[in-house]
Amino acid sequence: MAHYIDGFVLPISRDRLDEYKRLVEAVADIWKEHGALEYREYVSDDLILKGTRSFTDLAAATEGEAIVFG
Repeated sequence: MAHYIDGFVLPISRDRLDEYKRLVEAVADIWKEHGALEYREYVSDDLILKGTRSFTDLAAATEGEAIVFG
C-alpha cells in the first residue's frame, strides 16, 4: 500500500490546549494500533501569508482559538 497522509484543520480554544494535548496522546496510540506509522499534530502560531487564504479563515477561528493541523 502506498503511503498517504490524512489531515484535518481544527480550531481549539487556547486555554484548553493542554487538555487537548492529553487527548491527542491517547488517540495517537489508538491510531498506531490500527496501522498508522506516525501520528502528529501541529498548533499554529503565525498563519498569515499575504495572497493566500489562511487556515484561520478556513476554520472560522475566533479570537482566543489556535488552529491545529493533524
